[in-house]
Amino acid sequence: MATWLHELVGRPVDAVSRLIVELLDPGELMGEAVRDYLALTDKVLAADTAVQLAAVRAVAEAARAEVEAALTMHSGAARGTRWDSPDTDRVVREDLERTLGCTSTDAASRLELADDLAERLPVAGGLLRAGMVSARKASQFAHLLAATTPAVAARIDGELAVQLQSARPASLRKRVARRLLVLDVDHARRQERQVVQGRRARRWSNPDGSATL
Repeated sequence: MATWLHELVGRPVDAVSRLIVELLDPGELMGEAVRDYLALTDKVLAADTAVQLAAVRAVAEAARAEVEAALTMHSGAARGTRWDSPDTDRVVREDLERTLGCTSTDAASRLELADDLAERLPVAGGLLRAGMVSARKASQFAHLLAATTPAVAARIDGELAVQLQSARPASLRKRVARRLLVLDVDHARRQERQVVQGRRARRWSNPDGSATL
């Protein structure tokens, strides 16, 4: 059993991997077997995360299609409200919030990660679907490359994605930073601009007549 578990940890997630995770009781395992079991659960979680991210994109696409259909049907009202892309993005986030019961920030983060792994970082996305890189590592990788250009992101994805699982977080940050220094000289300026654009402020009235910012 111990040898079999170890072999499963080294290969992409499949039906056998899922069955083993479901049937075995980790409390009955010992030594390296229980450690391999834990590693296997992390791989299955990664593959399941990829499935959920695909569903996030599907819901977003459905919400955008519904918005476009409504705007086409009520074109006069749409012109009157000066509807624009940010408005559609807000509706998509609100749809994801309701569906998942999460915050607007969480909905936006999930959608951004789903889009990045599908479009900007296809190698990392493929490894996540196979369970060969953890959801945490894939998310960290996408975050580190969020401010660079799609072309640079794709190149670094091709170079470093296969090293994700074995790299510690600090080591991964350094590797990505070194490549960005070479491939994207404007990265620091673009990253600073992205941070500023990501700031949000909200104001609402309270029942006692005061306001909250």
